[in-house]
Amino acid sequence: MKLFDAHVHLQDSRILNRSSEVIRRAREAGILWMMCCATREEDWDGVIELSRMHAGVLPSLGVHPWHVHQCKTGWQERLEAGIGAHACGVGEIGLDYALDPQTREFQNTALAVQLRIARRYHRPVSIHCRKAWGALIEILRQEGGLPDGGLIHAFSGSADLAGELEKLGAFLSFGGALTRPGNKKAKSAAAVVSPQRLLIETDSPDMIPYGVEADFNEPAHLGRVLKALAAIRGADVPKTAELTFANSLRLFGNLIKGRMENP
Repeated sequence: MKLFDAHVHLQDSRILNRSSEVIRRAREAGILWMMCCATREEDWDGVIELSRMHAGVLPSLGVHPWHVHQCKTGWQERLEAGIGAHACGVGEIGLDYALDPQTREFQNTALAVQLRIARRYHRPVSIHCRKAWGALIEILRQEGGLPDGGLIHAFSGSADLAGELEKLGAFLSFGGALTRPGNKKAKSAAAVVSPQRLLIETDSPDMIPYGVEADFNEPAHLGRVLKALAAIRGADVPKTAELTFANSLRLFGNLIKGRMENP
């Protein structure tokens, strides 16, 4: 089976010093591609370097809502320069309203800025959302949806929300939460997402699948997410692997093409 891990953080300190062995184990597990997402400006160079060092690692540059308050003057221009110079996505970006309410206006502005950069350069986005679904949908509508595609990573919303986000151009990505016996909400959503909008991820090094005894998560565990998703949907595991791989190629195919043309 060919697999695509739609959302990882190989630049994280828990993985970085052992990235070669982590990527080797991913290859052995059938993972051909991984989308490696930055979370703050300090990550951007490292994510690009990992993509240069390892075939199959695609880069994505952005500022996570946890870090937007740390942005220094001119970050938008520097991000746009990085996006323009590399075949990369835009992410991880988004909203997290579990944070201090005083950050919400800045979060909203940063998300809109990054969506506009993605639209200008025709790049897919990787979106984080926690306790901010209404605001996310409103901003996506104001910004014209996701004309070049994007994923909602580690989707934790309702089945109805999934449908609204699909209409705006989003893919829904599911991770280790699906493997947890008590997580009924994620399972309910995963059961009804349109087949052509389904993705799988590990969010490495976070979101360790249920039953895995490890200090950190890694892409080699993606098969557990795949099996959980197939079981939830009453589907064949190899066919679910084929479906999610094809969906990932539809979303990120232009980045792969750009990488091949400009290695």
